[in-house]
Amino acid sequence: MIDSKNLIVKENGKILIDPKRKLLHIKEATKKGYTTIQNGDCFDMTHIKSKTRRGRNMKYKCNTLTATSYNYMRYVHPTNDSDVYYRKLTPLECMRLQTIPDDYKMPVSESQKYKLLGNGWNVNTICHLLKNMEVDND
Repeated sequence: MIDSKNLIVKENGKILIDPKRKLLHIKEATKKGYTTIQNGDCFDMTHIKSKTRRGRNMKYKCNTLTATSYNYMRYVHPTNDSDVYYRKLTPLECMRLQTIPDDYKMPVSESQKYKLLGNGWNVNTICHLLKNMEVDND
């Protein structure tokens, strides 16, 4: 169990912030009852009130970018002070996850960028998905 002393509660009790150790504890449907998010980790806030949701911690990776849930992808931002805070991914970070070069210009609004990036596929992902498929030449 989590020691509830000195914790800050957010999102109606679904996220507990431990400023002393710079950690987030997010409730999820596991035996432990929560997952621990550290500085620099990405996590999924989709359906934050769900009692059956698991797999929120995206340690060393990012969850699938979608056009409708861009506001739910969060990143624990490392800070030098005792504050712990989380923020949504920026359009540039989403572009990098989709292997789009940093200097690529998207002349659309921020919300449209999120939608375009969430609806997109990148070549590396498609190649990985198709590399083990057998081809029937008949």
